Amino acid sequence: MSDDTSAAAKVKSPKEKPPSHSFRVSTDDVRRGFRRRRMTELAEQIERRRAVADALGSEAAVHMPREDGFALVPSGAFEFAPVVRAARDVVTRADLAAKREKSNKAFMVKVADKDDLTLASPLLQLGLDRRLVAVAARYLGMLPILEYANVFYSSHAGDELAKSQLFHCDSDEVEQVKLFVLCEDVTPAHGPLTFLSASDSQRVRDHVGYRFNTRLTDEQVRDALGGEVREQALLGPAGAAGLIDTSRCLHYGSRFADASARRVVVMLQYVTPLAFLYASDHRMSARFRHLAAPDSDEMTSLVLGRL
Repeated sequence: MSDDTSAAAKVKSPKEKPPSHSFRVSTDDVRRGFRRRRMTELAEQIERRRAVADALGSEAAVHMPREDGFALVPSGAFEFAPVVRAARDVVTRADLAAKREKSNKAFMVKVADKDDLTLASPLLQLGLDRRLVAVAARYLGMLPILEYANVFYSSHAGDELAKSQLFHCDSDEVEQVKLFVLCEDVTPAHGPLTFLSASDSQRVRDHVGYRFNTRLTDEQVRDALGGEVREQALLGPAGAAGLIDTSRCLHYGSRFADASARRVVVMLQYVTPLAFLYASDHRMSARFRHLAAPDSDEMTSLVLGRL
């Protein structure tokens, strides 16, 4: 094999994008239209998930107002100590330099490996907590799918802002719920997750004609809101947490004022079967569907994506 052929073999082919990709990175109106059509196509699945959500609704430990698109979790609402300990342990064991080298964001890396995320993992146990699932279900109007769970390690990587250090909305769904749990104390110097309410974010998106593959500067956001920007930062001691619809709420993070600081956060993501990241049927591609056993209860099977 020639050197040229060997070099070509090492070049990764571009990842094939699902048919929904063009909708995923488009405007609010186009994305909502795609979602409406998917609701018709998946009517039977949605009806089942709505029925389970209705039955579960009274167990919700926190309320996320639609106009806000977020809620700070009151102290004691959940037992976060196990995930905090697990996250710290994963960070201690991880080769952070190697993970940073592979990451597309030098300032933030995913730390947990696939083998860390089993049903015995504190992250998955939290993700399947009925009181937390009920929060997401009430907000989304149907029982969600737990699509992602991981530990994120953030640190200073230069003064120039890039990627998710700029204001943006996530493109995975028209609406979703992410839980962020602080695993170490976070102050303004630690580059906290910072966000706007859903209503203010909509004003900004309408003003700039936002597409979901773009980033906005602070100046663009300030101009869109007439100079008054009401930011909310997720701050506090280890165990503090927030629930945020990162599709509807403009947000940024990892802007470190202290170059020696770091931030360790657990993130769980809930979406619906309507998510753009599912090329067709979520039951073929949901991340944790393989963890559901044949005898798992209905809620667990639905949340893991087996049903």
